[in-house]
Amino acid sequence: MRFISVLIPSFFLISSVLAGRREHLSLSHDLAKKPTNAAPNRLADSNNTPNWAGAIWNQPNGTFWLVTGTFIVPDITGQMVNSTAYASVGIDGGTCADIMLHAGVRLTVNSTGPSYDAWYMWGNEFANLFDPSVDISPGDTIRLTVGTPGGNETSGYAMIQNLSTEKDSIRNFDSQRALCGQNAMWIAARLSGAPLANFGTVTFTEATAEAHNGQTYPPQGATITEIVGPGDQPLTSVSVDGDEVSIRHL
Repeated sequence: MRFISVLIPSFFLISSVLAGRREHLSLSHDLAKKPTNAAPNRLADSNNTPNWAGAIWNQPNGTFWLVTGTFIVPDITGQMVNSTAYASVGIDGGTCADIMLHAGVRLTVNSTGPSYDAWYMWGNEFANLFDPSVDISPGDTIRLTVGTPGGNETSGYAMIQNLSTEKDSIRNFDSQRALCGQNAMWIAARLSGAPLANFGTVTFTEATAEAHNGQTYPPQGATITEIVGPGDQPLTSVSVDGDEVSIRHL
């Protein structure tokens, strides 16, 4: 498959039909206002949710049109069956959850072992798999990009590039509903009610969000969110340094 080498210009509720069943990811809309450059490593100063962790920008309507990030796929071999984790980048889904554009990799442990799938989402209901020829394995370097080029928030695209195998896939979308462009995010998440797979550390590098006014937003300064378990027990630790977001499973 031809590798896309063009230069791209410079959980909310997700329901996905993947592997033949409907799955639910849940993302809180009540976002904390404490930025990462205030206290980037203190859980007490973070916005905690049961299902997602990472960095998210909250800006006025119509701010963001492009979000990208690169990470190395972790190995989840030998873990509890039905445990899951997702790594994704996206536009909207936080303060604006009516419609969103996301792309990522799903990590799942099933009865036959671990599986790694690339998925995308446009809208607010269903996520779908990218071209299955874009195989994903532990250790692969994956670049994710979502965007709404041309200033038209009713159309967009999601792209995954496996830099290790030089294979890629892109999907284009159109809708009568427009993205808000309020949120840019780099996150790890789990299925609502499902065990969280131990993903070790997912680090998004070269993580940037582009605004319509030409400004580039690195994750530094965005809101940090952590996954917590029963009794507010922390399950992740998120840190941000410039254009890198590291999400560590505890």
